Amino acid sequence: MAGVAGPESANNSATSGAFVPMLALGVPSGPIPAVMLAAMMVHGVSPGPLLIKQQPELFWGFIASMYVGNVVLLILNLPLVGVFVNILRVPYPILYPSILAFCILGVYAVNAASSTCGSCCSWVPSAISCESSASRPRRSCWACVLRR
Repeated sequence: MAGVAGPESANNSATSGAFVPMLALGVPSGPIPAVMLAAMMVHGVSPGPLLIKQQPELFWGFIASMYVGNVVLLILNLPLVGVFVNILRVPYPILYPSILAFCILGVYAVNAASSTCGSCCSWVPSAISCESSASRPRRSCWACVLRR
């Protein structure tokens, strides 16, 4: 449990902490807060020091959503940690096609066009060549990098 709880809590605290400069100063501290900052600006919300005063319901709703998200993560992660560990025991020849199938399903679900699924399958040759040269992995191959 200690090997799972430490990285998970660090990830959650870093993600929540990244939103402090965005909400307080209007300065994104990473790519995810930058996308959220752009989404807020598209909807006419200007983040910064006056956000709490001008739109307190949005600010406190945002803070409350972080608390609710952490509680939901806690509720889901504690009983399902055994399932997540068992997923790691699945052999790579079964795991890789499963990941590819879920990626293709997700890409097709977004656009409902089979032409977009080709870009999702473009990493298959690199994964196959990486698997064949597992004794000397190439660093340019994302499958080898993600596998380690």
